[in-house]
Amino acid sequence: MIALASVALLACGDSAKEGDDEVGETAAPETDSETETEGTTETQGTEATETTTEGSETTGAPAPCDMFAQDCPEGQKCVTYWDGGWQPPICVDVVGDTPYGEPCTHDGVNAPQDTCDADSWCFGFMRIEGEDVGTCTPFCLGDAEMAECPEGYACQISAEGPAVCIDTCDPLLQNCPPLEACYWTNTQFACLPGGGVPLNNVPCMFTNDCMGGSLCLTGELFNLCEGANCCAEYCSIAGGDGPCTEEEDAHVCVPFFEEGRAPEGWEDVGVCILPQP
Repeated sequence: MIALASVALLACGDSAKEGDDEVGETAAPETDSETETEGTTETQGTEATETTTEGSETTGAPAPCDMFAQDCPEGQKCVTYWDGGWQPPICVDVVGDTPYGEPCTHDGVNAPQDTCDADSWCFGFMRIEGEDVGTCTPFCLGDAEMAECPEGYACQISAEGPAVCIDTCDPLLQNCPPLEACYWTNTQFACLPGGGVPLNNVPCMFTNDCMGGSLCLTGELFNLCEGANCCAEYCSIAGGDGPCTEEEDAHVCVPFFEEGRAPEGWEDVGVCILPQP
């Protein structure tokens, strides 16, 4: 792959010069605001204080659990929540029936209960008319090595926080739901809450700082970039350099993947940057 990697799911940094050749492995979400989604390669529980769980009976504090295994008693699901950082997962009652892919709400930033059904949890929040609205998101099942998601989703995992199933997508078509855009996550193209920064040569810190149709890359790949990283527009290799030079005379459409390394279906994906050796 060309020199473009995001440092983390929603971050971009100095390592952007060395890309990852493989697509299909899991990587993890991080965000810069209320849509923060730092993931974890292992979901870690904690020892509960004065807590016992027998079948569906729970006393004391909520029982710790494994989000991959979803090993809570019937009528509960295993979720994490944000409280100055992602907290160890716990069992909570299922109080909603909204299926994955549909809008949802939850009890508050620090509360783990939501309006989703037993097979999903509310994730990827955006502020809409004064309310935090997310999307019911399927749980990654199995384990960190062999995570499973429903068809059309891929499991994203990183160093801290939850593993989540997110929509896969086409960066050239930008075929994501409203309020989301198709971004590269270091392993695959996936739908994430969209940003609003103009396309080329504008500084960025996180992948979704850039608007849909672009991504955050190291500044060395640009002719004019005022930051350590800047937004670059996706382009179609078959379409030639024209759309890129319209934005910046020195930029051309460079293949996103190294020759012969593009997964089937992604051979035409490029980015508008300086010509590469």
